[in-house]
Amino acid sequence: MTHLAADALIEAIDGPTAVGSLEGKSMPILTRLPNGKLGFRIMGKFAKSTAPAGLLRVTLENGQSIRVGGEQVFYRKGLGEVRAAELEAGDALEPSWDYRDAYGPPDLPARRPADGTIRVASVVPDGEGEIFSAPIRQTGKFFATCGALLKACRFEPSSAASSPAVSARAWSRTASAWAARRCAASETGTTGPARSPASAIPGRGCG
Repeated sequence: MTHLAADALIEAIDGPTAVGSLEGKSMPILTRLPNGKLGFRIMGKFAKSTAPAGLLRVTLENGQSIRVGGEQVFYRKGLGEVRAAELEAGDALEPSWDYRDAYGPPDLPARRPADGTIRVASVVPDGEGEIFSAPIRQTGKFFATCGALLKACRFEPSSAASSPAVSARAWSRTASAWAARRCAASETGTTGPARSPASAIPGRGCG
């Protein structure tokens, strides 16, 4: 389950976005794909908790921070899971990016040599607030703007009818059009990758 404060910033396709502004919505969010590359997958719909909960402020070595519930799971380097309540200063987390190993930017002499991690600087209680949660398509992971990789629920729609962005009628039209293109291609000998109905529908993910 995702446990994010309303002011938590996540890496949406339009740029850093406060989770509280996404209530009831879905949005492509930056994630690490199964092949290890970065890409976007649909996250949402975002739901708000019925009661306030205790929050922690997790600050990273880059000076950026995020407020989360204690049960929010972060990923250590190597994708080991750790709850926010268990994080300690110095913990090495999976980053959205880093310089090549051992590189130190000449204009940042105080920066430690890169090692493919981002370190926790501090974890402190930071009041109470509403908690927002949402699943993400395929990966079950998403990047916060602070640079850390966090865990979300995973969903895999079994059909377009189960996607709130697509009506049954729209799905039927799209599937029929796709089938017609496939038949035309087979009759004319056209080759090349065919596009499935799911990939033709807006809102079903990117990449």
